[in-house]
Amino acid sequence: DKDIIILGYASGTNTHNDDFEILTPTLIKIFNQYNNVYLKIIGYLSIPQNLLKFGNRIIHIKYIDNMTGYINNLNYDINLAPLRKNNFNEGKSCIKYQELGALGIPTIASNVGEYSTLENKTTVLLSSNDNEWYQNLQKLITDTEFRKEIGKNAKQEIYKNYTTGKNADKIRELFKKVFK
Repeated sequence: DKDIIILGYASGTNTHNDDFEILTPTLIKIFNQYNNVYLKIIGYLSIPQNLLKFGNRIIHIKYIDNMTGYINNLNYDINLAPLRKNNFNEGKSCIKYQELGALGIPTIASNVGEYSTLENKTTVLLSSNDNEWYQNLQKLITDTEFRKEIGKNAKQEIYKNYTTGKNADKIRELFKKVFK
């Protein structure tokens, strides 16, 4: 169905419950406002209790044991990358932006760590509070052209700056320094 919008969240470890919970108030508002919005969760996550009432609109794939299966399940319309602001998360990379951006899928991320260095409203939408998460989600849900544009810009940015080929010299120099 063309009208269905799938929000996506991928968690590689069981340590992201606190990070995901920052989205709960926003997701409740979005689910109440838009009956066509679904949430697809891949990986380890305890779904917050107050989201369970929307269970028929939450798809949870707890484990995928191969890369092909993982990639085939990344059929989101909007990628979510919530992180709490703390010292640990300030050191995190923007890997979820890179993974989904390479597929042309737009990301809404917390304005934390490496995410904060990305081009807000050009290649990604950054959120620092509940209101920004809500505004950004609402914009991407209701404006298909903007959603496609952010995804296209992200994909171009990923292939321009984040591929191994583009970073080969930096990687080579790093290895030279580490393994003198």
